[in-house]
Amino acid sequence: MRILALASVITVLFGAWACGDSGAEEPLGSGGSGGKGGSGSGAVSGSGAEGGSGAEGGSDGEGGSGAEGGGPAEALVITRDDDAAAEATIGFDGGSVSATAADGTEFTLTVPAGALPEDTLIRAIPATIEGLEVPASTVMFEPTGLYFYDWAELTVVRPDEIPVADQFTFGIDDEGTELTAAMPLLDATEPKIYIGHFSGYGLAEAPSPERAAMLERRAAAAEARIQSDVANSFAEIQRAENAGEPAPHWTEVMDLAMEEWERDVVRPRVQAAGASCEATGQAVRTIVDFERTRELAGYESFYSSETLIEYLGDGGPCEEEAIAKCQAEKKPSILITFLLGRERMRQLLGSSSSTGIAGIVERARQTCGEPSYVASGGGDMITISGEVTSISETFMLTGTFPGGTAIFTYTPNTDDSRSGSFVSELSGSGVTGSTAGTYVITGDDGGPLTLTQMGYGCIDGVPNSCRDRTEVITLTPQ
Repeated sequence: MRILALASVITVLFGAWACGDSGAEEPLGSGGSGGKGGSGSGAVSGSGAEGGSGAEGGSDGEGGSGAEGGGPAEALVITRDDDAAAEATIGFDGGSVSATAADGTEFTLTVPAGALPEDTLIRAIPATIEGLEVPASTVMFEPTGLYFYDWAELTVVRPDEIPVADQFTFGIDDEGTELTAAMPLLDATEPKIYIGHFSGYGLAEAPSPERAAMLERRAAAAEARIQSDVANSFAEIQRAENAGEPAPHWTEVMDLAMEEWERDVVRPRVQAAGASCEATGQAVRTIVDFERTRELAGYESFYSSETLIEYLGDGGPCEEEAIAKCQAEKKPSILITFLLGRERMRQLLGSSSSTGIAGIVERARQTCGEPSYVASGGGDMITISGEVTSISETFMLTGTFPGGTAIFTYTPNTDDSRSGSFVSELSGSGVTGSTAGTYVITGDDGGPLTLTQMGYGCIDGVPNSCRDRTEVITLTPQ
């Protein structure tokens, strides 16, 4: 997959923009077989947290958590409403317990026969959570850590119905500090969560990008632990190999960590990829980090090159954001940088579009527009000024000198609006003359530009009046 070469390009491209618009809810790659821990030296690198936390955002490599990036996710603060708690003793024959929160949300836990080996006092305590990106209906269960030998079901009935597409179910870890995955059965009126053991569970209404933020929170919480397991296993396997000893335990730990990494980190970020450009960048970076670690550790590829190419197709939130930004600032260079970076990534993955650099530049200039400019400057004994509506179209400026004026007409080259030819006609004090030459424009799009013109001019009918001329004009956006 040319992973190592691709990683450097991703850093550049997604440092400002990401691309793609997949929102698939299942992994887009094909599962690879387990590896045996590669030989060699070096630390296993994982994906860092760059984007926000949440179901549809990804975090991976450039600092922070949250669907749109920017700092770690706020810590959860859970407040239990003991006055609304309900309890019931449930044993081998099964049973149920229901509790109603202050806002009218009803939580009903149904335990099937055979799920518990003996009578157990179960408490359901409605709770509120501070620190989540969206309000959530939450219930905590006791005793913490209770294990069911068959799936129990938690039904959540809220006073208001949440559209199925916006329903987000989650678990809470035993410490009550981070979100975990929860297996849902989504329904418009009675969403259910399958429960295998006790801690806390909840249901939130989370459309994009809030859903992305919650997915990213869940992925970021798992990422550091899993990467630590991978790195430790990798090191122990290498030590065993160097000593000529087997390392079955650490190989099993590595296999499990790889499975968890894909399930609890990569997959949530893949699910979040369509929520925003940042979330898409998170997903791509996370896949690349996951794949290069698998490659280093001797595992087969899990996500194919085609998966990443899907994220690099035309359109999507990244391209939309790049276009919106370049149009707002009238800076084609913003879109040019994005499109060239995406094209480079496609080439590294063995795919590319038919659009060359010239086509990309032309598209960006047509899409983003250009600012108009106020011109000021000049040269030896002449001051040049005026307004330029577009440097990619013919424009005129006026020059003044002692006793006369000159009209300059600039014609840009068809393949490069930053250069072209000019002519001027001067008159005053009873004489006329003309100058012709070329010009070049330098400077960043959207900022002040510098037009430097070099020509050769003569006064009509005056011997020895012809000479080379150079003028410099500043074009200031307005």
